[in-house]
Amino acid sequence: MENYPSSEEAMSDLKKKGYKADLDFETDPFGLYSGDLDMRLNPDAYHVDQRYHFDEPLNPDGSEDVYAITACTGIKGFLDVHEGDAGSRLSALAGIIRDHRVQVDQYLRQAVKISGAMPGSSDLISNSPIIEFTDWTAVQSTSDIWDRLYTDLIKHLQKRDFHFIFHLGDVVNRLVFEIDEVLDIIGDYSSHGKVTLILNNDEADHLWCKLNGRNSDAGVSGNSQAGEKYHFLFSTMNIDALVVLHDYSAVRLSRDGELALSDVPPVGNVEPVNGRFSTGYQIGLLLQLEPRDCVALGLAVLGGKITLSATE
Repeated sequence: MENYPSSEEAMSDLKKKGYKADLDFETDPFGLYSGDLDMRLNPDAYHVDQRYHFDEPLNPDGSEDVYAITACTGIKGFLDVHEGDAGSRLSALAGIIRDHRVQVDQYLRQAVKISGAMPGSSDLISNSPIIEFTDWTAVQSTSDIWDRLYTDLIKHLQKRDFHFIFHLGDVVNRLVFEIDEVLDIIGDYSSHGKVTLILNNDEADHLWCKLNGRNSDAGVSGNSQAGEKYHFLFSTMNIDALVVLHDYSAVRLSRDGELALSDVPPVGNVEPVNGRFSTGYQIGLLLQLEPRDCVALGLAVLGGKITLSATE
């Protein structure tokens, strides 16, 4: 991939390579739009060929991203996105996710959800960039399902760019050896892509207690103690990211550092559910957004206003 010194040079070179259509986001219906060509592209009608990121510390608008995009018709174009636009764009996208499920399905058609049964098609798995594993505690045999999927299929694929998203659920009624076993299974998947574990605050607290032989009533008392527990959980697992949700706030730990979206007030009467967060988070991954924007989009789908603070 070329390394351009500026976004202007990136867009200039993309135009020379045939990416001539100047694209922008459109929210009704959601997709991309070119005013010059009067062309609208639905989410399933284009592919992001490349993304170029530019940090501009002296620019009040912050960073900038340039996307090279090819439509299914063969028309090529570019999309220029400034960090200052991120909040409004994420809020608009979150509204569409909440209100227009069909549009969401067009994005998540590429994602596979593994629940209480093995998927029926290996092609469905191998062609999907995102594989989500639902509540481990809901079905007693879930560990066997996840292990068989890795051993019988994932392990034999040449693909190394999956996004795996796991949900453990509340482990309070599970035995420690069962938890150790499933965490080892989750770690196996890291050799074939990036692994994210999503927990809510209570789930993270109970997992910490189980791994440390503590009573589940020994809850978190303050942000400092909670942070220490989250770091302990992340350090004991072979994963790329740990996301912990608490009401309408989130903490994301990764090898690159910690990112926190805190004090996010709810907008409307929306219950903070892991699945709703995961929907927004996955769409952020499919759009190749930065990790903080994936988390912000997940929170926005919950109904929260976006407030970013990061140490990454």
